[in-house]
Amino acid sequence: MLESSQQTLKVYFLSETPEKSVQFNGIGEALTAIAKAKQSPDYPAGITKIELSEGEFREKLNITLSNIAFYGQGASATNIVFDDFAGRVNAQGLPMGTSASATLTLNAQDVYFYDLTIENDFDFLYYDGLDETASDRVNAMQAVALYLAPGSDRIYFNRVSFLGYQDTLFADGDRAYIRDSLIAGNVDFIFGRGNLVILNSDIRSRARAKITMPSGYITAPSTKAASEFGITVINSRLTRDAAVPDHSVALGRPWHPTMTFPDGRYADPSVNSKAVFIDTWMDKHILSEAWYWMGGTTKAGTKEPIQPDDQRFFEMASSGPGAQMSEKRRVLGDVARKEYSLANILGEWSETVAEWDEAVSN
Repeated sequence: MLESSQQTLKVYFLSETPEKSVQFNGIGEALTAIAKAKQSPDYPAGITKIELSEGEFREKLNITLSNIAFYGQGASATNIVFDDFAGRVNAQGLPMGTSASATLTLNAQDVYFYDLTIENDFDFLYYDGLDETASDRVNAMQAVALYLAPGSDRIYFNRVSFLGYQDTLFADGDRAYIRDSLIAGNVDFIFGRGNLVILNSDIRSRARAKITMPSGYITAPSTKAASEFGITVINSRLTRDAAVPDHSVALGRPWHPTMTFPDGRYADPSVNSKAVFIDTWMDKHILSEAWYWMGGTTKAGTKEPIQPDDQRFFEMASSGPGAQMSEKRRVLGDVARKEYSLANILGEWSETVAEWDEAVSN
């Protein structure tokens, strides 16, 4: 049986009762014990439940265990948080990079999160406000809260807050589904190549320390051209901090990651970025033209703009003061709406999620 510790975190099998729970000091400690216990042939099949108490869990986590469900006490009560950033020097004396900055990394399948916050609280605003000559200025201020690594699949979040500034949510795995949640950031704060659905959620643009134009970009998808779906936002709300100016935030821009190929290092030509906003309310901070360009590395090593018109950027039935149309804002027709059902985007897993939600609510 797993050894117990303090009453900050409880683990029990869903087939058992909370009275049989095992208590631990922190999430990392619990995951290590579960991994060891799972080596036993007697370990129960199905989902293992981890119940987190109120409070702050200041831990940097790389979750490799599948079939796990995390339950907090509410997004305002339970917080998983760390403060790494891409420019921080690692043990090898090199910048750790964007993905390694994540507070929570997922390298697993069938992982569920309810009623908690995942945050990277690196002090972006302080460094963003420094003069270029400041002695404590840092480079690479990307600070990821959640990283869905390649190979992760069937990852679900309900009533979860994702808090950061630049690069808050890095969706680079397969299917992930977020509903009834909050995602906050400013620069490219929902990005990656994964198949990510965001439903019934608030997507909040946060202010910069200095006035810039644009002041932010909500999405930066790097969707492969062969992938049917990228970042899909449905029935959600694009809100802002009070200090975010009108007409200053783009719905997205195309990220074509620089990769190494036999003939050089340049922007990945297999990418055709995709982001779609459906039935979404938009405040006045959204750019009139909605989408923006992004630089891509050429074979010659220079930077050339990748234009949004060449990517798969669309919206449908937008509303609110930021939804004014322009000729640059491409709108999906009614026929295309059928393609964006949860069953079509997420496959059979969407039924599993619905059943799981019903079981949790009961």
